[in-house]
Amino acid sequence: MRRLEASAAALALCFAVGMAGRAIAQAPQPTPAQPTPAQPALPQPPAAESTPAAAATPPPQATPKPMTREEWIAKIEQDIKASESLQKKKVEEARLKAQQQAQQADAINQMKPEELALRNTSQVAVVYFDPPDRVAEVGIPFSTDVVIRCRAQRAFDVVDLVFSFQPEVLRPTAVYDDQLRSREDEKPRFETNLDEGWMRYRARLTPPIRFFTQRLLTIVWMPLKMADFTSVALETPEMRSSVRMGAKDLLTDELLPHGGILPLSVAINSPKPNPGRGFLMPGSAAIKALPSFSGGPVWLEMVGPAEPVEPGQEFDVKIYLHNPDKSLFDLVSLWIQFPRDRAEILDWDRGNWIRTGVNIHDGACHETFPFDFHLRDEVSQATGDIVYRMGASHAQISSEGLLAEFRARALAPVSINDFNFVYGPEGSVVTTDVSFLGVSLMNPSSGASASEPTPAPAPEIPLAPGAGL
Repeated sequence: MRRLEASAAALALCFAVGMAGRAIAQAPQPTPAQPTPAQPALPQPPAAESTPAAAATPPPQATPKPMTREEWIAKIEQDIKASESLQKKKVEEARLKAQQQAQQADAINQMKPEELALRNTSQVAVVYFDPPDRVAEVGIPFSTDVVIRCRAQRAFDVVDLVFSFQPEVLRPTAVYDDQLRSREDEKPRFETNLDEGWMRYRARLTPPIRFFTQRLLTIVWMPLKMADFTSVALETPEMRSSVRMGAKDLLTDELLPHGGILPLSVAINSPKPNPGRGFLMPGSAAIKALPSFSGGPVWLEMVGPAEPVEPGQEFDVKIYLHNPDKSLFDLVSLWIQFPRDRAEILDWDRGNWIRTGVNIHDGACHETFPFDFHLRDEVSQATGDIVYRMGASHAQISSEGLLAEFRARALAPVSINDFNFVYGPEGSVVTTDVSFLGVSLMNPSSGASASEPTPAPAPEIPLAPGAGL
């Protein structure tokens, strides 16, 4: 009996212990001291359905308005002018640095034979034309530099240059004094008498300047009639060129009282026959079926497929600059319009001067045309325009050949006759032209042929602050 009672008591004790353990397990537990790992965020329940206006959708973005041709051309003109200004500044800085280095070099090795002869007998400075002789063509302008070479870097503060010429044969059309303009103490005095055939340029420089060799002026001349020989002298019977320091003329001394002034010799030939290529009028929008563009000693030509290209096919168009007389030029501008609904211009910039945006290709032409002003190479598919503009700071380019090329994909039947050069308004930097010191070598005209006489220039000759691009 006692054994049964003990067993019952043990069972009761076990039951009590089990219930107590269950109660402890169900009781709240204290927060542990160490941090618990971050728990993943629970998914949010879907938002209640609402009206479309209340939906969390981003506002639609406004589609940019496409530029018109006029807006695009205006933007390109602004960009080109800014680029020209920046590159001119860089070139001028490089030129001044090179000039300073040249002043320390041996100038004797650079002297021409006639200058050496003067140097061996006299201490005078020499003023001469570079080049000293030219073969020109009636109606085609050319330019010459007026250069001074000073032995031992003699200083001077007055430049007084007199030019005489045969006015019925040869006349000046523009004078550039950009090398002196920043040094002039006051506005230079410039006189001309085209009837008598002379002009005079006078400037006072502050402070006095000194160097071995310096370009003083650049003069653009217009040949008016044939002549086996004519000359431009640096004196007249009444006046004579001088370069002075105070009252002392650096161009004369006891050994050479007539001074170190050397004339320009010119032979003028008859104009060449019209090459048979058409003229593009200022402001014209296009010329159909006429890929060549000419009127002067230099002309441009586009060469491409003469027969229509089928949609989907790609084709190349090459642009050639023809310069058989090796005329110097310092600026090339192209404005080409194409049918944007029938041709797509593809980007081709391998080895290019300019590689931003969509470009035509000039990477294979750098040796032939070593430009150092890289102003514009841009295609606008939206307006159907190609604008290309390159320049040379020292005007040493006289080459011809492949200038540039572009690749297109036909969107509809299209041929070379659908691509046209455009000559922009006067003064525009977006145009088609090849020029030297601001004078066009393509001579766009109102229909007159290149063999017709060129009218005499206006009586007034512009005195420009600089040639520019």
